Amino acid sequence: MLLQTFKIMNDNLEKIGQTVDDLESLIAGLNLPMPPQFHIEQLKTILPEKVKAIKEAIIAESGENPWE
Repeated sequence: MLLQTFKIMNDNLEKIGQTVDDLESLIAGLNLPMPPQFHIEQLKTILPEKVKAIKEAIIAESGENPWE
């Protein structure tokens, strides 16, 4: 039981870490020479997905939804 709990916690932390890496890549991508509107459209699409992923991992880890 303890090992299963640790694995679930580790999976949730891994998801949060991966999402942070994805966000860092988005930040780095803002330095690419592209029209600002392109960057804005990408952020509008991707940021909500990343917020959802972080929220899901936090809810799974804590068992509570602080956004309700």
